[in-house]
Amino acid sequence: MNQDAIPNENASVEPDLFPPGSRTCFIFTQEKGLTEKLVTIFESQGYYTATADDPGQGVAKLRLNRYDVAVVQHNSSNASMFEEINSWPGNTRRAMNLIVLGGEAPSMHQSQSLVLGANFYLNIDDSDNLEELIMQCLRGYQLYYHPWHKVLEEMND
Repeated sequence: MNQDAIPNENASVEPDLFPPGSRTCFIFTQEKGLTEKLVTIFESQGYYTATADDPGQGVAKLRLNRYDVAVVQHNSSNASMFEEINSWPGNTRRAMNLIVLGGEAPSMHQSQSLVLGANFYLNIDDSDNLEELIMQCLRGYQLYYHPWHKVLEEMND
């Protein structure tokens, strides 16, 4: 068995130190080139990004920090990250735009998103159109959840 595939359940991480009020994005894929491309896309949109070296560290970062967006590749070695996200209460989960990358369905497949508990599903083979697809995900989340966030703001005032 590949040692890199075993999640480090005892991973310890320091909190991400982003400026207050900034937009943040967590990115985890097993493909370095894809991760770098995603970091470039999100940083060009004004997001601060965080990555993890392995699934265990990813779970630790997701537990410790709150991100506006998370982009996570779906495969069996990342199951612990999806278990963590799916354990969150509804308000916490809805506060983050979860974009899942995989190879099981076409990009923007609504049923696959639903099955995985994600907001959006992107096919990993669509990397040539990745920037436009990410922009669709960001706009779609904003349009769908904007009324929800407004209600929460009103309730907290």
